[in-house]
Amino acid sequence: MTRRSVACVILTLWASVPLAGCMPKMTIEEMKAEMPQRPAELDRLDIFVGEWESTGEVDFGFLDQTLEATSTMTCEWANDDWYLVCHEDAEMEELGKMKGTWVWGHGGRAKKYRTWGFASIGETSMGTARFDESTQTWKIKGKSRSEFGNSTYHGTMRIMDNDTVEWDFSERAFLGLFKIVDFKGTMRRKK
Repeated sequence: MTRRSVACVILTLWASVPLAGCMPKMTIEEMKAEMPQRPAELDRLDIFVGEWESTGEVDFGFLDQTLEATSTMTCEWANDDWYLVCHEDAEMEELGKMKGTWVWGHGGRAKKYRTWGFASIGETSMGTARFDESTQTWKIKGKSRSEFGNSTYHGTMRIMDNDTVEWDFSERAFLGLFKIVDFKGTMRRKK
């Protein structure tokens, strides 16, 4: 570190000392009263709790054939029912087996549902969702990152009844100009 850098660090630390005492003190009871309550909007995700089987079609932009896909998924509440966590085992013909974990939550004050995804092919995703009451449809959008690069996605999950969900997703790269994949299918609750 140069003398100038050391001087800047010391000056910054010295200037921030008075701010450290500005944080208001509170009692345990006051702190408990300030703790956020579980948003009631999370209850809307109860429809997904349980075990599901899914069948569908996958159309990659770089393949000349459509692949059949199947999966099983188990969804359950975690962390005092603040997050819905779904674990999926999927298979796409010659591409073989893959695993995924999907997490749903709610942003509380932000009034948005939030989604996170992690797939065994190294993909991570983060997005938002909203529910359209009139059509009983979840609309989801977000961004993904993988070894193949960055992309955006959007999709829908239409609640047909308590045991059936029709879904479709589309993933694009380079400002939405290049198709990575389109997939659609149906989830059915295991009995």
